[in-house]
Amino acid sequence: MPQFEILTVMRIATREQPEDYGDAPTKNQAAAELGRKGGKKRAESMTLERDCQEGSVL
Repeated sequence: MPQFEILTVMRIATREQPEDYGDAPTKNQAAAELGRKGGKKRAESMTLERDCQEGSVL
């Protein structure tokens, strides 16, 4: 098998063979929604005491 892998890498490097990346991974909808909310949602949930501990407020 290593010989096959070496030949495949060589062919891709010399552009004799296209590189196959496969299908794009699907996004987790819950994670995407949290990403859209971002820091604004985190800031709303943070208490003043915790905010001061993290150094955001002097």
